[in-house]
Amino acid sequence: MPVSTNFSKVPYEPVGDSFVSSSRSISSQVSKNLMVVPTPNSSTGPAALMPVHGLKLWSVGEGVDPDRGIHKFLFKDKGWKVSGQKLYSFDSTGNQDLVGTIPGNNLVKMAANATTLLIVVPNSGAYTTTGSSVSSLAINFTPVDVAYLNSQLILLSDQGVIYVGDPGTTVFREVNTFLAESQQDKSIALQEFNQVLMVLGKKTIEPWDNTGIGNPPFERMNRAIVEDVSAFNRDCIAPNKTSIYILGHDKIPYEIVSFNHKKLTQNNPGIAELFNGYNADDAYLSTFQCYGQDIIAYHFPSELKVWCYSIATGLWFEIDHEADEQLWIGKTSAYLFNKWLVGSRRDGSIFELDKDTRTNDGGIMARERIFRPLSGETLSSPRDYFQMKSIEYNLETGVGVTDNPQVMLSYSTDGGKSYSGERWINLGRDGDYQEFVEDYSNRKFKDLAVKVRYTEDTKFSLGSSGIYARKSGR
Repeated sequence: MPVSTNFSKVPYEPVGDSFVSSSRSISSQVSKNLMVVPTPNSSTGPAALMPVHGLKLWSVGEGVDPDRGIHKFLFKDKGWKVSGQKLYSFDSTGNQDLVGTIPGNNLVKMAANATTLLIVVPNSGAYTTTGSSVSSLAINFTPVDVAYLNSQLILLSDQGVIYVGDPGTTVFREVNTFLAESQQDKSIALQEFNQVLMVLGKKTIEPWDNTGIGNPPFERMNRAIVEDVSAFNRDCIAPNKTSIYILGHDKIPYEIVSFNHKKLTQNNPGIAELFNGYNADDAYLSTFQCYGQDIIAYHFPSELKVWCYSIATGLWFEIDHEADEQLWIGKTSAYLFNKWLVGSRRDGSIFELDKDTRTNDGGIMARERIFRPLSGETLSSPRDYFQMKSIEYNLETGVGVTDNPQVMLSYSTDGGKSYSGERWINLGRDGDYQEFVEDYSNRKFKDLAVKVRYTEDTKFSLGSSGIYARKSGR
């Protein structure tokens, strides 16, 4: 930007993901409860930040028993979940029926054949139901995981032995067992994917093909073994239609596709830096959709953090529960009855993920964006000081129904190390549309960062923005 006494308007791109670094001078971008949605036909830019879908109460549960797992498929035309130490079935209206008792307090794993739903409580036991009661499965080993492939239930023991059940039954025989032994790492998890059984060790992923021949009817796919990568624990695995997503044994998030692995932090190394410092002992993954995008959620309960990765855009964002940054109230999820259902971490309720809901079960969603820092490097004058006069924001306006909602703006002139006090700007009542929202803020900066925060229960979106600035002395 040439030296001038006049202010010039330059673009200041607000849309992006959470790109964090231990050095805030490098990056301090945040997208919280906001995600990037492509808008190819928009006049304001190729993408916008839109609010993550809220959690609408869909089924009221009993007591304070938290979610421990929702079965991914319908069984006997019903949904199935474990809350606390109870197994429930539920129908398309959300009516829940108590079926029986499931001991323990950690996440469960479930799989079913045509007649029986099998629930594994890791390192404890396996339990079955045909729909009306719960029975303990009589086996002479301790299961840690379960899968289903080609009419056969498959169990993994705590010793790393894989037991293949007789077709259509819950009978597990010693003759139908095998070990994953390409490397000397004990198997910790099973995952069926594209008609292949993936056996995950501590540092290896072995694919096994169901040949239908012999005892057991499985054969290792030797040239497809994924080496030096596996899941941190058996709950840190989430498949979608094309890939398997894991939190790796090294705390790096990976995509496994066609027996190859790719780090999900190549374009955002700050995520790897963050995850490396987290306690991941109780970490787990879940999946859901927002705006048609498949989302992989990385839950870190000990850290009170949930990080989300959009497969479509390759970008990261955060979600939490309320304005005081509580842990997201959602826990495990499943697509059932043509909707995304999410279990509650605090009671037996089930939520529906809903784009028209702007709270999490009534809890305020604080939607926050911290822009990428703007500096002389961006304005063609590296390390120089600039003076700003005003900023224009392309925010959704005319959204208030009974009040005049306000967005909170604050500014940092040191690249995000500290921020000014919040400035409140009106977005207008319903129908009070504005071309843009403008804020006058006369300040000097070398590294400018802008924070936009919105807590109202109304629609919200953020597209483009522009800043009026000129070169300035110190």
